[in-house]
Amino acid sequence: MSEFRTEQLDQEIVYELLEEFTENLSQAENQIIDLEQHPNNNETLNALFRNIHTVKGNLGMAQLLPLVPVLQELEDVLSLLRQGELVFNSKIGDLSLLLLDHVQQFLNDSVSSDSVLYDAQLYEDVGIEINKISNHSDPDQQILKAISLLDPNFFYSTQLDVHSETNAFHQNISEQYPELSYFFQLMPVVESRLPRWKGRTTRLLNLAQRMCELNQSEFDFEQLAAAIYAHDIAMSFLPLKLLTHAQPMTKVEYTQVKSHVFACGYLLAQSDHWKEAARILNEHHEWVNGNGYPKGLTEQNIHPGALCLSVLHAYEAITHGHYYQSDYQRPMKQALSELSKLSNQQFSSHWVTCLLNSVYLH
Repeated sequence: MSEFRTEQLDQEIVYELLEEFTENLSQAENQIIDLEQHPNNNETLNALFRNIHTVKGNLGMAQLLPLVPVLQELEDVLSLLRQGELVFNSKIGDLSLLLLDHVQQFLNDSVSSDSVLYDAQLYEDVGIEINKISNHSDPDQQILKAISLLDPNFFYSTQLDVHSETNAFHQNISEQYPELSYFFQLMPVVESRLPRWKGRTTRLLNLAQRMCELNQSEFDFEQLAAAIYAHDIAMSFLPLKLLTHAQPMTKVEYTQVKSHVFACGYLLAQSDHWKEAARILNEHHEWVNGNGYPKGLTEQNIHPGALCLSVLHAYEAITHGHYYQSDYQRPMKQALSELSKLSNQQFSSHWVTCLLNSVYLH
């Protein structure tokens, strides 16, 4: 580790820089989210470039130099995007956000201490990997190398052995709620359908339980858990070709996916015990502004368990990828930012806040 001494810095300038950076970071997050939806939007791309350029320039003027070289490498990549030599994608957005997180940590440490320890070799290595992006035969893979250096936990192995931990958690759930034991017994077969599913249901149930405990929910957690189980069981009936499809779904494939979930909801509804779970499952694609499906319900008419489940599924999709794509994790911060932006549109602000609290407290 290297040491950066801050005694000679003008602390008033550093405080001002931190305040301006907070605004730059918020703008960059929104710009990255917009670019993921509209990667060819030159106006937004130029704005993101200016944001990164401003952050780099401000650090240089304040003599906070350790991260300036690696930010210059990122700026060069954004220049390639502006010139049309690369196309913006989520990996470039993730790389940008991770670097900005490191800048924020460095600024916070500079304000609170006379001495900041930082990994100079790390930033040199990341800069080297970013520099290789423009001439690499597979730019995305090169971007992932840089990302993995910044955050080694960013990736998860599809071969990761989570069997013991998963079994223990589901066993505990089924002991608390005996009616769920049937679903629990099906999960090994369901998760074997696709290796990257391992741990998915456990993550969802674990987070759902924390959210419900914090929220002191007016509905039974057992019903939400049954909906989570049933959803993934329904998905396992999809053709393997669709489950392993590397690209986003076509309209026909999307209709096929929806029909499987509704079919499972119908089966649940045949049991008086699971009627609430069936409703949760059938309404979790509704949007709070009424633009969802199948009925176009607004928030006050959507089951609160469905509102919770829609947030859970979105968070899982952003951080771990949809079942049909993505073999690496995305930053938690990116997920929370995207969900917050869609609060009161697609998602319930109440349940987004509940997710934020659950994640940060955990």
